[in-house]
Amino acid sequence: MNTMANRILETIAKTGGSTSFAELSRIEGFKGGDCDLTAPGNPNVILWAGLTESAADAMLELLASRQIRARPAHMLVYLCDGEALTLPIAKQLRKYKKPHWLPVTFSIEARA
Repeated sequence: MNTMANRILETIAKTGGSTSFAELSRIEGFKGGDCDLTAPGNPNVILWAGLTESAADAMLELLASRQIRARPAHMLVYLCDGEALTLPIAKQLRKYKKPHWLPVTFSIEARA
């Protein structure tokens, strides 16, 4: 596992889960790139924008390996954390003609 993935896991563990992208953006090297994470099969459902390539790769690795889990969140979580996207909110996971933001938080996936 790469260093960025380890830092992401550490941050989620420290916050006890329900970690927003706004909180993850405080990790050095996480934001400031041109990568966007989208919902699988829904390129107009944006989970977060402006990630570095290493952060996007690490998030995809952690999600694919089921080490972390994403859950829909209220946009107020992001406002409290001090950062939000300026896109219309995705009210449901469906195909949109224009980009919409789906606020999510992350937790460590419990292994059985």
